[in-house]
Amino acid sequence: MSYEFTKHAKKRMQQRGITKKMVELAMEHGILVMHGRKLLNAKKLNVMTRGAAYADKTIRKAKDKGGIAVGFTGNRIDTVFIAYKKVRW
Repeated sequence: MSYEFTKHAKKRMQQRGITKKMVELAMEHGILVMHGRKLLNAKKLNVMTRGAAYADKTIRKAKDKGGIAVGFTGNRIDTVFIAYKKVRW
């Protein structure tokens, strides 16, 4: 699916070293925590890599960061951040 990124989201992605592939991964496999919020945490990333002979580069990078959280509206990405500790919304 194609996503539209706001200026704010692009700026945060650049500051935090998060790629578009990581955001797409979080949108596809992340847990819907709240309306308009998805979370791809380290626990879910560990499950995704378990049993695979090798982990995709994008999954490894997201796992190294501790997880990815995305705020969205429809197909527009509003904000992105690293979920390295318990996220409270």
